[in-house]
Amino acid sequence: MKRAMLVKSKGSGSDRPSSLSAVRPFFRFGLALLVLMGGGASQGGSEELRGPAFYPPEENTLLVSAEWVAQTIQHPKEAGDLDLLVTLDQHFYAPGEILIRRFAKQEGLSVNVQKGTCGTTAGMLAGKQADIGSFCCPPASSDRLPGLEFHTVGIVANALIVHPDNPIVNVTRSEAEAIFTGEIKKWNQLSDPGVRSLTHNIHPTTRLHCKIRPGHWRTLLDNEDYFSPLIHNTSTMLDMMDVVAADPLAIGWVARWVMEEPGNLGKVRALSLDGVQPDDIAALSQGRYPYYKVLNLTSWKGAPDNPKADRLIDYLLENTHRIDVKNHIADHKRLREGGWRFSGDEVIGEPVP
Repeated sequence: MKRAMLVKSKGSGSDRPSSLSAVRPFFRFGLALLVLMGGGASQGGSEELRGPAFYPPEENTLLVSAEWVAQTIQHPKEAGDLDLLVTLDQHFYAPGEILIRRFAKQEGLSVNVQKGTCGTTAGMLAGKQADIGSFCCPPASSDRLPGLEFHTVGIVANALIVHPDNPIVNVTRSEAEAIFTGEIKKWNQLSDPGVRSLTHNIHPTTRLHCKIRPGHWRTLLDNEDYFSPLIHNTSTMLDMMDVVAADPLAIGWVARWVMEEPGNLGKVRALSLDGVQPDDIAALSQGRYPYYKVLNLTSWKGAPDNPKADRLIDYLLENTHRIDVKNHIADHKRLREGGWRFSGDEVIGEPVP
């Protein structure tokens, strides 16, 4: 196997200890402060390093005016004359658009479907420009606008990925944490027998998006400062795929469905985590696979309420069985069966062990 070049950190990081064992007491102290401030790690995994999977739904940090609360939805002028404007996060865009187009034709409605990110959705909702938005993460307290309700479509696994030529098959959860903190530096330090002869350095690759929201990568390591200074941080999922596909020593993660996209098939390979595959929907539904994205839709109650939007939300939740299996979504019905905690339509907690 050809040895790839080590990726250098753009930050200084020169005074940071190279072993996490030297700084664990500082993590414990920092997390203790978070607990005192109302944060703290959720149950499961490494309590020192794992972040919250969800924030309590009653948390709300926003102060808005009565005028804002009474304001109706005003679509951007460039969108034209519409019945509904929907902004979908990239993780739900492909399956969501198909269902929305089907609903619009069935109901005879004009629906504009825009592709964006959690940030795009948050901005359009705050400006009251969208009837429905979607997120790939559980909401931050700042996302819980007055009158806004969340509806969980389902979850999709974040798969740990490597180059197809890398012989590794499985990592443990503690090994995954140690790889990205830098405590484990070489492939042959892992328990998988396939890499015992692989003495090269590991090249951890990340995508630290949506930092204000719980879940997603924060269930691996809660804070970006916990990651090794040698990580290669990418800005998009496709960048992550390309980096790992080009480097036999790299490891990263993407939502499992991304690996099925045209042009991505065979570029990377997913690892099992403690023996559980990221495409094992039963395990994901039962809370036995710890890294995942939460696909949430939003609707309005009160002044901005639109009965057409409510009907579309109902249609999307009722028709999750029509979503192609290649999207690897454990839908809300499976999550309820698996013991996940819900408030209304929104999943707000993992199954209790």
